[in-house]
Amino acid sequence: MENKISIIKLDILNELVEIKNWSMEKQDLSGFKLLSLNSNKEFILPDGCSLEPGQCLNIWTGQANESNNKPPNYFWTKSYVWGDQIANAQLFDKEGTLISQGSVKI
Repeated sequence: MENKISIIKLDILNELVEIKNWSMEKQDLSGFKLLSLNSNKEFILPDGCSLEPGQCLNIWTGQANESNNKPPNYFWTKSYVWGDQIANAQLFDKEGTLISQGSVKI
């Protein structure tokens, strides 16, 4: 079965992860966890976070992106959590099940 929610973009140059709702229904993402395998840091999506059908949200890191903090944008941390050359991310639902992963190498 294909996931309704997945990582569609991992941009280490701009410190951005984009997540999309592929389903035809609104999806509640409260408590979902994004994990950087590079830094072993995690971001928990806040209560009330949801995506309409086809909608995307962005999770930003790094000092330059601190102003990107209004839904559908979420600011995670001023730290740079992705690697300089290679980045790996995993997305877990609120039960802790891995539902999507992404990687990029530049």
